[in-house]
Amino acid sequence: MASKEKLNTLIEEVKSAVLEEVLAEVEKMFEEFANSDFSDLRSNLLGDKGDQGEVGLQGIQGIKGDLGPQGPKGDTGPKGEKGDFVVGAQGPKGEKGDAGVGSPDTGEQIVGKINALEAIEGKQIDASHIKNLISLIKKHSEGAIRLGGGGITLETPTGTVNGVNTIFDVTMSPKYLIVDGMSKFQDVHYTLAGSRITITDGAPPVTFIRAIV
Repeated sequence: MASKEKLNTLIEEVKSAVLEEVLAEVEKMFEEFANSDFSDLRSNLLGDKGDQGEVGLQGIQGIKGDLGPQGPKGDTGPKGEKGDFVVGAQGPKGEKGDAGVGSPDTGEQIVGKINALEAIEGKQIDASHIKNLISLIKKHSEGAIRLGGGGITLETPTGTVNGVNTIFDVTMSPKYLIVDGMSKFQDVHYTLAGSRITITDGAPPVTFIRAIV
């Protein structure tokens, strides 16, 4: 028992002696730190400044937002004034034309000039222009008749009138023919061989044919 107490007492004495030495060393260290220059220590701890890092990539653009609602329609501007209606000036009145001049010939003189013309195509009046001549010819469709006291003799040639037949016979040699109201002349519209007439102009009679003798 006495030995254990002595051991404990020895341990306490050792702890006390060690603690005093430790405290003396700590105090010494504080004094050294208080008198030390820490500029070198700062530089040693921090080190040199590092290089600037690279610029980071730009972020992706965000999605476009929805279109906002349409704004209200603006007010209609004022209506323009109606322009004046201007009537152009009337042009000058045209000059009156000269009065027409009638034929200076009398009726007798006109008939005389017509009768003085040669009896050839181009210088004769078409039968259709002579009043009542066609109806008179149609009325006397058969045989020969004489008009005007021996002035004109009409003969109806024999043959079929159908727009196709071109051969007709007469008893007297005609001066010219009236075919469907048109004047036809020998060696121009037809030929005459003895008493036989042959239509050669391609237009045989459709309604009637008469020989003017």
